[in-house]
Amino acid sequence: MIKNSRVARMPKFKRYFNNRNQARNTISKRIFEKSKRYSSKPIDTFTSTSVKSKDKHPNLINRYLFFKPHISAASWIAVDARSGRYLDGKNEDDVREFASLTKIMTCVTALQEILTRKRSFEEIVRVSQAAATIDGTIAELQIGDELRLWDLLHGLMLPSGNDAAIAIAEFIGRMIDSNADPMSSFLAKMNQNAKSLNLHDTVFTNPHGMSTTINLSSARSLAVLSCYCMKLNLFCKIVSTKRYACSIFNSAGIRKVEWVNTNVLLDKGYCGVKTGITPAAGPCLCFCMERRKKKLLVILLNSKSMESRWREAIKLWKYASLHLLH
Repeated sequence: MIKNSRVARMPKFKRYFNNRNQARNTISKRIFEKSKRYSSKPIDTFTSTSVKSKDKHPNLINRYLFFKPHISAASWIAVDARSGRYLDGKNEDDVREFASLTKIMTCVTALQEILTRKRSFEEIVRVSQAAATIDGTIAELQIGDELRLWDLLHGLMLPSGNDAAIAIAEFIGRMIDSNADPMSSFLAKMNQNAKSLNLHDTVFTNPHGMSTTINLSSARSLAVLSCYCMKLNLFCKIVSTKRYACSIFNSAGIRKVEWVNTNVLLDKGYCGVKTGITPAAGPCLCFCMERRKKKLLVILLNSKSMESRWREAIKLWKYASLHLLH
């Protein structure tokens, strides 16, 4: 029976090539099926030379398919955080609201004013009624609270305190011009800083990012701003802090508080920088990752959900570190 079979009659060299092609097709099919979980957009196909082949036959070539991850954000951009070089993105020039990513500018404006005027971060800030009664995410400040400016900056960036944003804006605004409305002075300085960075599509009308008034920018402009901020040691120290405890003074006495950073990526080795969400802006995220002399910064605006931000951030780091960062 074997002698009369088709396999037995096939020449040896044909059987060899048939088996080799069948093995290669099987491997390629398995790799393709596994990679479909990540995306449906192939960006590259190449022959691996750095990975030692486990195949016994030297003529069997392994091909690996790498795919660009699907990103749900309406606008996003990835840049080299060291050089600011554009790497990838979608609708990165669309102008839209960006929620509490506003606090990136609030924080860096306060830092620069203190350093420029040679004032101290140990100065005491008193919390006003306007600050203590604002809605949204808060640092749980109360009317008449007194705390150091350095502590307040952590209350701004870790729990994303809208109350901290108002208190900082009022304090720095009086420092800029004691004869003018402090909030107007601070907002004018925020917009002036935006112009100095050539962020011509960016407008700030409040220091916290709530949609009571509208702040507008693009993913590209926010990336420029964030890359600039991440070159400042004090800013990096604040946004990379996971937990921060301090004492707050009030007429009722002293109370201890501890703020936890809303950026859960810090537990995964990321180094900042800010989260945000409002009904109008949707879930937003600015994150930075540095490893093996590669540093990536990404802006995500209006993601599908709060949880998808974290998953897509990890996917983007893997994608960028393998294919985009050099």
